[in-house]
Amino acid sequence: MDKVVYAEDVVAGTAYDLGSYAVTMDEVLEFSRQWDPHDIHDEQAGVGHFGGTIASGLYSMAILQRLAILNVYRHWAILAGRRISDVSFRAPARPGMTLHGSLVIDSIDMRDDTRALITVSKTLANEGAVILTSTHEFYMFRRPRSLAVESPGGE
Repeated sequence: MDKVVYAEDVVAGTAYDLGSYAVTMDEVLEFSRQWDPHDIHDEQAGVGHFGGTIASGLYSMAILQRLAILNVYRHWAILAGRRISDVSFRAPARPGMTLHGSLVIDSIDMRDDTRALITVSKTLANEGAVILTSTHEFYMFRRPRSLAVESPGGE
């Protein structure tokens, strides 16, 4: 079993590589039809501003969240999300791209004996070109006293 990461274990300034995700035409179109039905389908997109099919910004956000969960958060003692802010869609994601995610711990605010508010910045990029940036806040459990590591002085 993997070690559970508590709020006391994370350090502000730490950067995490979230891995990559390949964008496919089928997935872009299916997501659009289900969750964000704008005119980005092939027959309509070719004559639009972007000159071809682009992915929904919500799809890009979902990819970034999936990468964060699979590569970092699944090991963390997260209680609940609080806020997503400063979302910036800098360029469209397109079928055929391989998007790469990263995350940086901005701050840790120990709220009480049981939880902390963690703020992170996330980035999604294609070949180094930024597609999406956002700031996320979530509550994370603090290490239970029964699992607390004693300091060398026994305090």
